Amino acid sequence: MGSAVVRQEAWMDFLDRSITQDLAVLASVRRKLDAVGHLQEVMRKQYLGLQGKYDDAVALNERLLIGQADLRKEIERKTQAMAELEGELTSARYALQVRQQEIERIYRSRSWRLTRPVRSIGRLLRSVRDRLKMDRRSQVADGESGKAVPATLQSIDVVLKGKHVQSLAGIGRRLARQDKA
Repeated sequence: MGSAVVRQEAWMDFLDRSITQDLAVLASVRRKLDAVGHLQEVMRKQYLGLQGKYDDAVALNERLLIGQADLRKEIERKTQAMAELEGELTSARYALQVRQQEIERIYRSRSWRLTRPVRSIGRLLRSVRDRLKMDRRSQVADGESGKAVPATLQSIDVVLKGKHVQSLAGIGRRLARQDKA
């Protein structure tokens, strides 16, 4: 019986050690499971955060696509408006060219050259008139309205000297030279 007791005690020691080892393994597994559970919770929170960011990115992408479509439409409208404006600019340039040619034709015409003395006399008379107006204003402002006649003659003299009035004979000679050219 002694050997059976020894075997039984040995068996009990073996079972005791096995159970102790198994409990240690179970405790280690439990700690690892707790760590895995904690990691799962952290990963779940990260997943939810990433899911929210993904949803935000999808919504932003949709808004950007809509904005992009709107911008393309706007670009198309602006391009069309620009083409219309370029057409108007081309028309305006052509009209300007036609007007310039017409003005050049008028300046080269005989009637324009023949009426040059009349235009010169008109400019001269307008400058005399303007000078007289200035003199009258300054005389009224100075209170010298009695000296109007000498000042008027002096104004006319200044204008005539400033304009270098040509004789009609000189104008006729110039027209004759232009006709030859």
